[in-house]
Amino acid sequence: MEVVSDALTPVFGQDGWRFAATYCNATGAVVDLPALLQESVVVLDGKEYPRQILKFGGGSKLRPGSSWSFTVAAGEYLPKGNVLSEGRHTLRLKFGGQEFGPIEFEWRK
Repeated sequence: MEVVSDALTPVFGQDGWRFAATYCNATGAVVDLPALLQESVVVLDGKEYPRQILKFGGGSKLRPGSSWSFTVAAGEYLPKGNVLSEGRHTLRLKFGGQEFGPIEFEWRK
């Protein structure tokens, strides 16, 4: 199950953490979603991690005024072998000229 809202929302599961967000195209132009994803960045505990997964399997265009709900997973941004230490963490998502978060979460193995 994925939780989607207007704010960055934590979703925890066996595969680690994911965050769900809703992006609204507030521009007057059609937005290219793959380009936005490629330019997106997560900021975990103050350190930026650009998106590492190049492929995007969803629709490619978002019309003005339309919204798109999506999730970001640790594996899409953090390098392989990156281990999240136990304790409190802060995460923000930079996407499409907007910033989602910050959200603080507690991570336990």
